[in-house]
Amino acid sequence: MPENGKYLVFLLQGIRFAVDLAKVAEVCDPLQISPIPRAPEFITGVINFHGDIVATIDLAHFLGLSGSSRQGKLIVICQDISPIAFYVDSVVKIISENEVAFNMPDNGRLALAKLGFTGGEAVLLDLETLAKETENCLTNN
Repeated sequence: MPENGKYLVFLLQGIRFAVDLAKVAEVCDPLQISPIPRAPEFITGVINFHGDIVATIDLAHFLGLSGSSRQGKLIVICQDISPIAFYVDSVVKIISENEVAFNMPDNGRLALAKLGFTGGEAVLLDLETLAKETENCLTNN
């Protein structure tokens, strides 16, 4: 269940995904990125986000989807989870938990649930696992 009862639904390579809105610091246009030498391919660099250094990842590449999503929106995760942000193609909507039917996810490694709602469904992503895997890749590289 989300902390605030709402989910942010977004598109990535034609697939709808969702995250707990309480774990999102901001949604913005892509910012100027500084590359990180020898970083894994899915890590696009770092940004200065209100004075904090935040790693940016290409979520499509990280999830093994074809293509890249660097021209859409940037979703910045709350600092208490991890200083990361990721690219998405577009933001679809915000839905509340009373609009959602929770279903078992397909076998995606970051999938917590499949959310059914009026107009479609979305894969609910586990941001904590995403953060841990990203941090592990950065420290082991």
